[in-house]
Amino acid sequence: MPNIIVVVNDSLRPDQLGCYQPSAPNPLGTRIETPNLDTFARECALFENAYSEGLPTMPTRTSWLTGRFTFPFRGWQRLEDADVTLPEWLWARGFASALVTDVYHLHKPGINLMRGFDHVQFIRGQESDLYRYRPDYPDDVSDTAIDKHFKPRGDESDATWRPKNAQYLRNMAARQGEADYTLAQTVTAGVDWLERQVSRGRRDGLFLWLDCFDPHEPWDAPDEINRRFVDTGYLARGGLDLIDASGGPVEGYLTPDELQHLANRYAAEVCFMDRWLGRFFESVRQLGLMDNTLLVWTSDHGHPFGDHGVIKKTPAAPWEELAHVPLLVRHPDRRGAGRRFRSFTQPPDLFPTVLEIAGLPAPEAPWGFASRRWDVSAGVSAAPGEPGLLHGRSLLPLLDGRESDSGDAAQPAIRGAAYSGLHRQMWSVRTHDWSYLHSLGGRRSGLPPSGHALFDRRTDLREQHDVSDLHPDVADRLELQLRRFVAGLW
Repeated sequence: MPNIIVVVNDSLRPDQLGCYQPSAPNPLGTRIETPNLDTFARECALFENAYSEGLPTMPTRTSWLTGRFTFPFRGWQRLEDADVTLPEWLWARGFASALVTDVYHLHKPGINLMRGFDHVQFIRGQESDLYRYRPDYPDDVSDTAIDKHFKPRGDESDATWRPKNAQYLRNMAARQGEADYTLAQTVTAGVDWLERQVSRGRRDGLFLWLDCFDPHEPWDAPDEINRRFVDTGYLARGGLDLIDASGGPVEGYLTPDELQHLANRYAAEVCFMDRWLGRFFESVRQLGLMDNTLLVWTSDHGHPFGDHGVIKKTPAAPWEELAHVPLLVRHPDRRGAGRRFRSFTQPPDLFPTVLEIAGLPAPEAPWGFASRRWDVSAGVSAAPGEPGLLHGRSLLPLLDGRESDSGDAAQPAIRGAAYSGLHRQMWSVRTHDWSYLHSLGGRRSGLPPSGHALFDRRTDLREQHDVSDLHPDVADRLELQLRRFVAGLW
């Protein structure tokens, strides 16, 4: 029985990684320094066209854990009672499991995405987590400290964001060294759990979900790293040392220098992430687990830096810079190692991939249906690797060469298109040639009055030039394809 390790780094753009951008221009104009990931990628299958489906943070994790598309059905919410989750399914088949995370959204009241894990460890303090909360001293963080790192918009949003910014500074006030950063604590805790299992004589059937908030904002890497990325001339000219922004339009809020400074801070955070990923990978090797472990590394979504006129995910839309994510899969037998795959893949594909590689059956029905009742060890299931209840498709046929990676729309490999969206707001579909975004009447975030936009991915991968007026037949065809896909989900 293999081990399964899933490592997530939140809010990571593929175009900020050396293994994804070996020669292409960097759209953010930042320095890229990811040597550990670049080395690890040579042992992995690299998926060039991995895309989120439901956006942002919580819907993606729901999709990973359930193997199902979420964007047509649900948004940011807890798991539903009938959901069959990957940790529950593995637990019922003898795996020892752990969730180790500093994603504070998972710790919020009512959220139950930790369901099914034997061991759960939350590392507290990221972003506006009410960790070091002092209700009797709400102003213990000085205005000077806040104003040094955060720029207000001068509108009603400041009443929301200023206390959040103060909370982050309060959380970090006791930090003394790199080991005190939540990323470092999270990786260390994940390694500690693996070490405890090995010390007890268990070297297989381990399932670790290591969910790291970085490089999500605030972008606050150690000074030793920041100095390599930040423009000291900008700071010398009196520029604000921003580590976060109030989400929304860039125009009228951030100067070009301020926007670039934030992008540089983000790149430094990516470098910091890479350092600790390298330490984690090396620890897995030192424990002797790597060659019996399926290791998946990915992100839930990217991050906008003015690509379509907004900073952060306000308002969110499934543009390329938000929906495109990195995905590396290291098979225990090194299947697909060193290869770059063009086939589309999405979060629901994780569940069936894990099951097929582990030789396990897939669930056929939600908990509580018919003979299943509430017994997680019930035997009603599909054949190994078959979808059953799952919307996802196993990537193993690609890794071992049973299925082609032609990327040809006439003979799609695994997926011929990627479907993404925000619940009740906007849907999108991407093929190798086109991307189409369609508003459901909510926030359009840059779409024309028609409520839809079409982009030619062969010449405009960043989706800057709407060509729906030039190719109305293509736009109509893709809208129909998108609606049929959603109608075909169950």
